Amino acid sequence: MELIDIIVIALAVFIVFAVIHYSITKKKKGKSTGCSGGCIGCSMSSQCSANKENNKK
Repeated sequence: MELIDIIVIALAVFIVFAVIHYSITKKKKGKSTGCSGGCIGCSMSSQCSANKENNKK
């Protein structure tokens, strides 16, 4: 393996771990990790927990 191969692999691993860390941190803060909140055009809006909470109010 050459030095450039090691650098590319290390960069790819860093990016994957950064995305995972960001997702976990966001979830711990109570923010949504997969929904942008635009329920009008969403095919899953009838099953969305945030939409169900809004309808109860």
